Amino acid sequence: MNDQIQGLAQLTDMQFQAEMAKMQKLVAEENRLLQLLSELDARSKQPDGSDEQTQNAIRALGADLLWQTWVGQRRAALQMQLANLKARKEMATDRLRRAFGKASVAAELVTRDALGSRVNAQKRQAQQAQSWLIR
Repeated sequence: MNDQIQGLAQLTDMQFQAEMAKMQKLVAEENRLLQLLSELDARSKQPDGSDEQTQNAIRALGADLLWQTWVGQRRAALQMQLANLKARKEMATDRLRRAFGKASVAAELVTRDALGSRVNAQKRQAQQAQSWLIR
């Protein structure tokens, strides 16, 4: 029984570690997307440092509208990716919780089994000592 419980504990711990690794990848991807959104916002609000004449030329060509359109499209695409990622992260969180619960229960079983083995060993020793004293 002890080997089976140990094996179960190892298996559930490996499953928990795998789910944790998946979650870490999702968190890293979320941080990357948030960083890209932050950089995009900073660039779109940042003055380009050009003089007024250059600004007027850019407006006359319509480049400022193209830039703002591109920024809007890029922001929308990043936000869509982020929303998709958050949905995947929610499902991964549920799997991680379950894996953690299973690993915790298996670890508790190992602890109880070890404690039970010690108690049984102590009982056997006490019975042997008692039988020795009775002789």
